[in-house]
Amino acid sequence: TLLVYSLPQVEISFYQDAGFFMVGQTSTLPLQINNISRKSAVLGTFKVTAENADLMNNTILIGTLEPGGYYTLDAMLTPWMAEQLQLNFTINYTDDFNQPRQIEQTMLIDVQDMPVMETPIPGTEGNGGEIIVDQPETFWQKILRFLRGLFGLGSAQETPTPLPGELE
Repeated sequence: TLLVYSLPQVEISFYQDAGFFMVGQTSTLPLQINNISRKSAVLGTFKVTAENADLMNNTILIGTLEPGGYYTLDAMLTPWMAEQLQLNFTINYTDDFNQPRQIEQTMLIDVQDMPVMETPIPGTEGNGGEIIVDQPETFWQKILRFLRGLFGLGSAQETPTPLPGELE
């Protein structure tokens, strides 16, 4: 009798578009492990690591994957630097001779700097960056508005007047 040693054939990829990765912003890594062989594979733990980044929810136990089957992992990634970040994937399993083995794969993703906001926030032009906040109307201001309305002098609520240089 001859025992045949066969390696599991798996592919690690994103199961949907991962979007953009920004420095300091936590993003989801929608990872998927596909069994691309013609027989079942019994896999152990799947782990994602990366240098210059924090990863959460990055380890999971897979189990048996049928031919054409898949398993997903939604790890959370927070990169520290704008660069091409290398993701390292490790799948531990036991081979046909009960020896511990590993499947290792890598993937590169682009991490970008946070965009700089060049347009000012509405209401902040010309007043040193301060935002004008409407003050709540007092009881006496409401009475005065009521009396002006009775005499037909206008009862609209006062709006803050813009500072010089704010009008365009």
